[in-house]
Amino acid sequence: MPVYNEVVNIERALNGLSRQTYKRIEILVCDDKSTDGTKEVVMRFAQKDPRLQIISNARKLGAEKSFKKLYRLASGELFYGAAADDYLTDNNFFLSAVNALNNNPKAGGCFAKTSVIDRSTGKKLWVMGSSSQCGFLGKSEAKKAFFENKLFVPGTSSVWRKKLIDQVGGYDFKLGPQADFFVNHVIPLKHGAIYLDREVSVMRKSMTSYSSRATNRLFFVRHALFEKKTNAYLEQDAPSSVMWAFWRNSLINARLNIELNRVVYYGIEKSLNNIHEWEKDALAPYLKEIMQIFQRKSHSFNQLIKVQEENAHEIFNRIAGQIDSSSSQATPLRRASFAGQAFKEIRLFLKKLYFYYLP
Repeated sequence: MPVYNEVVNIERALNGLSRQTYKRIEILVCDDKSTDGTKEVVMRFAQKDPRLQIISNARKLGAEKSFKKLYRLASGELFYGAAADDYLTDNNFFLSAVNALNNNPKAGGCFAKTSVIDRSTGKKLWVMGSSSQCGFLGKSEAKKAFFENKLFVPGTSSVWRKKLIDQVGGYDFKLGPQADFFVNHVIPLKHGAIYLDREVSVMRKSMTSYSSRATNRLFFVRHALFEKKTNAYLEQDAPSSVMWAFWRNSLINARLNIELNRVVYYGIEKSLNNIHEWEKDALAPYLKEIMQIFQRKSHSFNQLIKVQEENAHEIFNRIAGQIDSSSSQATPLRRASFAGQAFKEIRLFLKKLYFYYLP
């Protein structure tokens, strides 16, 4: 667990690890020159739990280099990558993972579900972690599930055989936030994995998190590298170009739709937060006209959709290789000037109704 200025979260994260009913673990924490008292909390915790070892950086290295330092020091056969702002909620997770892997020696690892909550509000947003079946998923089943969008392995609820992480080249931070995405999926594609159908951890999500800050271009570059590295590692077992075409189209569609939906949701929420309940009732008759503002922008928006989709496929073709991706069944959407223009018009419209204090 690399940490930097996480005094608010660190104790809960450490408790989630130390309270595991499987006791034969080492807890390695690297403090990256924290200035808010984080290190002191970890040191107090280490006094109570001798399994915890704290490593202090002489100078600030950043999360990636701190994580690499910890990974080299880890001596166990199994590896769990922890984050200070996430935490385990199931005290039996490690025990279940160890038992499952002992019973399935061919499996590369074990994973479960993670609850995603809003970091600022604590509101539960969604649950991630899925498989086409419970229990052991062989490599052929894992490949089929992955390319049918039925397999997703969260880093916060997965345990892997360390020797297999080494075999795939460890955590490659050229992939950015997708470094663990690569490990978490290429190992099941090569060796299979075990799925526990229950929530075992919580991940806090924010608009300023490492993964959320990535631009669309960087997001697609990293996933193109994921595709390239996966093909190179799997060699003769590499997925077909048809499978990758479907995966690319699904990924592009999901990225651009989620991003637009987030913009629309937060934009509307921000606008309506400053309106009293009685004013919302008064606004109701005008909602049809508000939606027509979006419809009037649809033509220019459709043009932007096409450009964004073409850009994404060009990135994949350049980095991971040229394949035919024309079989997409869904139309990707993008966060574009359309959204901003529409909200400007909505605000002007509302101000005409004397809602002058709208953001």
